[in-house]
Amino acid sequence: AQAVSAVVRQQKKSKGDLLVHVFGAAPNALMFMLGQHSQGLGAILLYEYDFDSGALGAYKPSIQFPFRKG
Repeated sequence: AQAVSAVVRQQKKSKGDLLVHVFGAAPNALMFMLGQHSQGLGAILLYEYDFDSGALGAYKPSIQFPFRKG
């Protein structure tokens, strides 16, 4: 999680303030720790697999951080 957050921060420094897209096909412990290191990463968009579609690779956006007011 520390290494991932360091890479994302480095990319943001070199390429500007980008939206980070996270497809969380990882152990829950890693996702939890990534969340602990997410402060300062900027905007993050999480995706979840759409089991109802039956399509291969069917992901859809689920939650964006920070939350948008509106």
